[in-house]
Amino acid sequence: MAQFRRMLIILAVALTVSTSAHAYLDPGTTSYYLQLFFAFLVGSLIFFKSIFFNIKSYFQKIYNTVLKRKKSTNTKL
Repeated sequence: MAQFRRMLIILAVALTVSTSAHAYLDPGTTSYYLQLFFAFLVGSLIFFKSIFFNIKSYFQKIYNTVLKRKKSTNTKL
């Protein structure tokens, strides 16, 4: 754990003390990276939404089966 903390501190210092890059990013590059970011964001949201609904429907099927069994046992009494 101490080694991880030490590496994290070194990384934080390296990122904050860096010199300027003297690089140019034109608007086309910036819009490309924004497009990649939003495509990744929307794609991951749709992916996790589909997983959530699959898990939700699985538990709903189990719950509905249990309710049907309870109703059938209650009507026989």
